[in-house]
Amino acid sequence: MIDGDQLPTLDAPRVRLRWLTEADVDALYAVFSDRQMMRYWSSPAMTERKEAEDYLRRIHEGFAAKSLFQWGVELTQERRIIGTCTLFHIDAANAKAELGYCLGSAYWGKGHMSEALTALLDFAFTTLKLRRLEADGVVARIVHHQVPPKVEYHLTDWGQSLCPALDALLVWAESAPDDLRRRLIARNAEQQP
Repeated sequence: MIDGDQLPTLDAPRVRLRWLTEADVDALYAVFSDRQMMRYWSSPAMTERKEAEDYLRRIHEGFAAKSLFQWGVELTQERRIIGTCTLFHIDAANAKAELGYCLGSAYWGKGHMSEALTALLDFAFTTLKLRRLEADGVVARIVHHQVPPKVEYHLTDWGQSLCPALDALLVWAESAPDDLRRRLIARNAEQQP
């Protein structure tokens, strides 16, 4: 899928996706110890630099196994790692993978990740010839090769773990006063094309 001993560099207007090295451990630690960013990640914020060293080792092991392609997102002008973009759960036989990304909270809202993901998506679909990317792991899709075609969707275990929170949110929304509910419905109707 990717030949060689490291990931290729992908350029975008203001950022570059590149291979992560030992010199990037402090930057990885800064990103993955950012508590605001880590609220949206699948593990707690790092508390020690050694965790970033171990993480970099796992990134390199995943690349060697061709099961994880994780680039550092570097601000081109500053040559600073501000996040990562990842293809994982790579299924070459079915031309699919999952997509993950993170960005230090100081860089949110500036379009850096949009540029990085545009470059990554172009690479994934044109160079790697992937046909499908999944971005969250909440819903699983099973294709049954039959006539007529059949596709099943179901919540993954992680998706199931969201149900109690979604149920609580539904109960909260249903308890809204009637006048508030009517105003929200009217506002949503006005915003529809």
